[in-house]
Amino acid sequence: MYRLFKTIDNYKCENHLHQVANTRQRIALTKLRLSSHKLAKETGCYSKPLKKPAERICPICKIEMEDEYHFLNICPANQEKRCSLLDYLEKEYRIKISRMSPNMFLINPPSGKC
Repeated sequence: MYRLFKTIDNYKCENHLHQVANTRQRIALTKLRLSSHKLAKETGCYSKPLKKPAERICPICKIEMEDEYHFLNICPANQEKRCSLLDYLEKEYRIKISRMSPNMFLINPPSGKC
């Protein structure tokens, strides 16, 4: 996941470390960015017996592997919260976020936007 938004040219202090004032939210966002979370993608790596990637299915919707992308963009269990968050960001900060792929914005927000 981390390689999707981090390149060798931009190794620096991340915007979210200064922009997200709530410590618990900042820690949660950092864990999500670093794949240090409790989604099935990671917990399956440490289960006994070890689960193959295809077996690390979302325990809520059972549609596909529960990874960061699924959690942020696909899982129907998060649909209401996802829409509410995107509506808030669009109204409060006048940011147009694609409904199809908000994950890059949520994981790596542009400077000064939230």
